[in-house]
Amino acid sequence: MTDETTESGEQLMLMDIHTEEAKKILRKVKAYKKVQRVRMEALADETAKKQELLALVHKLKFKPDDEGIIKFGIDDTVIKVTPSKETISVKIKAEE
Repeated sequence: MTDETTESGEQLMLMDIHTEEAKKILRKVKAYKKVQRVRMEALADETAKKQELLALVHKLKFKPDDEGIIKFGIDDTVIKVTPSKETISVKIKAEE
């Protein structure tokens, strides 16, 4: 493999790489990009659901404790919301 760099510090194309190694690299790159795309889509969905939950908690006017935290339970689920930081913590006993 060549490890030459251009004057700007950019790496040159790999000229001496074997065809099979190049195919392995490209397969790994494609797998990585696929997982990255799925993660980014999941993050966007998670962010939207978090905002919906924060809006509902705000709408229901739950009162925070002295530390500004709203904590309540429903069935086997404990929800802790810190509105000032827009953080949500959820613990479901069945998942522990």
